[in-house]
Amino acid sequence: MNIEGLEGFVVYVGDISKQGAFYGLVLGLEEIDRNENLVSFEVGISNIFLIRSDDLSKAKGNVLPVLEVRDVKGFHKKLVGAGVEITKEPHTNEMNMLSMSFNDPEKNEMTVIEMSSNTEIPLLAEAEISEGK
Repeated sequence: MNIEGLEGFVVYVGDISKQGAFYGLVLGLEEIDRNENLVSFEVGISNIFLIRSDDLSKAKGNVLPVLEVRDVKGFHKKLVGAGVEITKEPHTNEMNMLSMSFNDPEKNEMTVIEMSSNTEIPLLAEAEISEGK
């Protein structure tokens, strides 16, 4: 059995209304479901699930969501205009893609990248993977 794709990822939040507004209005994601403990958004063929948690200390991890945009500099301008905390200004990253990072209102960091139709994400050779490099 192999992994077939990414359904989405979960972001645990304290204030579901504030975070839902940020992801919907500021980031411009399409809301597809909502209740008092969950807001979900469609992102391409995947989803972001905001789940309310009373204990966010258990929710902090080492996951960094990477989202794709058509115009990193334009997206940066939009976020700055909305008062969003920018953690990394637009720059060319290790994979030679324009990138920037920001925090949502509860300090969950996210990165956005700009990919063109000719951008190729470098993959490790099978030998490197089997050797554990």
